Amino acid sequence: MSPRTVVTEDGTEMQIEREPRPLPLHDSKDLSALKRQLRANPNIKLTATAIDVAVGLFIDLPKVIRVATHEGGIDALNSQYAGSTHLLILEGEAEGDALSYVLGNPRLGDLLKGAPKGPRITGVRDEAGHLLAQLVVEFGSVAEAESLVESTIRGTLLDPGANYSDSILGHGVMSPVDAVLVEVRFTDGSPSLYVVALYDGTSRAASAALVRYHDSTLAPAQNVALVAQKLRAALTMSSRKRRATYLKQAETANLSYERDGLTMPSLRQFQARRIPVRLIVGAQFSDESNLNELPAAITAAQSTRHISVNPWREAAKDNVTAQRTVLHLRQAGRVSEAFVHLTEDRPLNDEEVNDLFPGGGSRSGDRPGYRSRSTVVAGRGHRLHTDRFQGVQGSQAVHP
Repeated sequence: MSPRTVVTEDGTEMQIEREPRPLPLHDSKDLSALKRQLRANPNIKLTATAIDVAVGLFIDLPKVIRVATHEGGIDALNSQYAGSTHLLILEGEAEGDALSYVLGNPRLGDLLKGAPKGPRITGVRDEAGHLLAQLVVEFGSVAEAESLVESTIRGTLLDPGANYSDSILGHGVMSPVDAVLVEVRFTDGSPSLYVVALYDGTSRAASAALVRYHDSTLAPAQNVALVAQKLRAALTMSSRKRRATYLKQAETANLSYERDGLTMPSLRQFQARRIPVRLIVGAQFSDESNLNELPAAITAAQSTRHISVNPWREAAKDNVTAQRTVLHLRQAGRVSEAFVHLTEDRPLNDEEVNDLFPGGGSRSGDRPGYRSRSTVVAGRGHRLHTDRFQGVQGSQAVHP
């Protein structure tokens, strides 16, 4: 197929190598059918509420229904081994606004200016005490969760190394993002929210939002702010309202395409509204007593898909690898919180100093000029060195 030429908002011509497809328009019967198949599949380990949210994610419903259908002891769910955990994945096309950013940008958050760290994630048990393939996070209030979403989007899109909007406009989102069902709880008593949260592919999904919400009258930074506000508001939008909005906008884009051919408004919707997704819907756990097995498996799955982070610098790669290792060890209960604080450059109190350096004095002030050195080995050839409390006259490596 020969390339198509599309005139952009500023009057320039843009070459599109592949004609994008119109957006699918599903009906309530497809939604009900997918819900039935997910509830009937014995490999699905989600609560009824989580299944409802998962159903609202997908737009290519006939395909997803076939994948989720369990007949004769088999289904078409994909498998992924992450450490000792066997994850079961439901793949399909997601509606972009149905993806949530309440976990921050887990893969690149530490490397992006202004992108906050996400909340700590924990596993979930059903009423019988069995582990489920979903997570729980906690915020003080809805406003706090919305603020994290907004800051994550801004920090991601304002970094040139994490903004893929130009590529997505031309080619769409070419590789799947990874997501998990999450219950978002609030300590102020607000009702919990259930969302499909991204744990990998945050930059791609945010960049796609920048493409579909683009306003040609705004400056680039203003467009980023607009997208951040849109995705912040999407956190608390009901699935019914979001689905109605999608169907209306998809129908408008499809009719425009039939009437006027490929224009920039329809191109932006076609390329950036549908996002390929890999959603965790089941798991076979090696240790049902370990509530943190799924969080650890997600960390491992993310690491296996990315041998290194974006190649900005070698030190950044080593740093992220080490941080993932420390997170995995903390979730497994193999290192103390004091050690985690040390590797994250957080201030240590006297009790934490004694925990890390027993018998060395209760106060850092007892030994003038005293600093410590922590070396975290994160795999062959990868080390994170955090120089603090190292003695002026010598260098001693501490391995908690």
